[in-house]
Amino acid sequence: MEKKEENLREIAEIIENAMCEFNAGMKLREASNIKIAKRTTHIIRVGLISGGCLSLLCL
Repeated sequence: MEKKEENLREIAEIIENAMCEFNAGMKLREASNIKIAKRTTHIIRVGLISGGCLSLLCL
């Protein structure tokens, strides 16, 4: 009976560690996605402003 409880504790610790690592990885992924989205938005915004300025100059 003691052996089973010990094995269950080990399994619970392994799962807990795996979940902590997974959670940390997801946080890094989310931060990376936000950074990429901000850069993309900035590029689009600059492109639209540049296009608007060029169209005003051509009028």
